[in-house]
Amino acid sequence: MAGAGSNSGSQHASPRGASLTSPAEVLSSIFAEFARRRKDEKVSAWMFLQQALAENAGVLCPSVVSLKDLIAATANVEDLLKGQSGDKGISPSEYLSGWLNSSETVKQ
Repeated sequence: MAGAGSNSGSQHASPRGASLTSPAEVLSSIFAEFARRRKDEKVSAWMFLQQALAENAGVLCPSVVSLKDLIAATANVEDLLKGQSGDKGISPSEYLSGWLNSSETVKQ
């Protein structure tokens, strides 16, 4: 999933300051970057979060979260995205809402 969120110039999901070793520092950095990216592109931000959590599992497990819970969290993001592309800029729920509320109706 390289390139998820290429707007920042980074091609991988490691948080800024990749030399961080403390689980709290890593988690704080991941979510700060997620919040920053989410302002621009929600889908890409979720893709980044999923990848960054997976790439930093060695630091986060088991001191912050269990491996089972981390896998479940990344699977939940996968379900949320359901094939969405990072360059769409909207979340799956926003897309569905727009589709349901579109002015074009099916004529019967």
